[in-house]
Amino acid sequence: MVVTHSSLGPAASAAGLLFAASLATYPVMDSKHRSAGILPIASSTGRMLLSLRPGWLDPGLGETWAGWGGHCKEGELDADTAVRELQEETGYDGPITLFKCLRFHRPDQSFSYQNFIGVIPEEFEPEINMENEDSKWITMSELYGKDGEELALHPGFQECVIEAKPVLQEILKGLGILNEDLLRKTVRALIL
Repeated sequence: MVVTHSSLGPAASAAGLLFAASLATYPVMDSKHRSAGILPIASSTGRMLLSLRPGWLDPGLGETWAGWGGHCKEGELDADTAVRELQEETGYDGPITLFKCLRFHRPDQSFSYQNFIGVIPEEFEPEINMENEDSKWITMSELYGKDGEELALHPGFQECVIEAKPVLQEILKGLGILNEDLLRKTVRALIL
């Protein structure tokens, strides 16, 4: 798997992954209190892959749609965690470019979750495991509930989606997927 990181620049690691990152850029926390996740976007279509989380993962929330992610292993960087979790939960093992998004912290700093957007070349059929009930590829309009269907988003993921809107828009514009007219409609719909 080849991984590049948009904001940190490429640098080869021992695992053959291409990105540079440092724990020094993040608050020092025990790895069991850090998690990271990813929202994959296929560059060929601009569609994003969501995971339907089973209700037992978040008692009281029921089934919710979110990105892919999980807990950081001891000594693992957030970017490594996000890519590993995507691979474990979907079977994806191709190239990916990471864009860092919102980092969630509990007020007492007892937990953090780093979100990434990951651009991949093509859509693929995920190999769902027990951590996911289902998956689906959706457009930006579907993500923001503007195509008639309201998705039951995980609250943390929903916060990330709102905060990541400018990053998503820039990525889709860069891929030639999001034109200015669609961009204005999406922004207007989010404001209403």
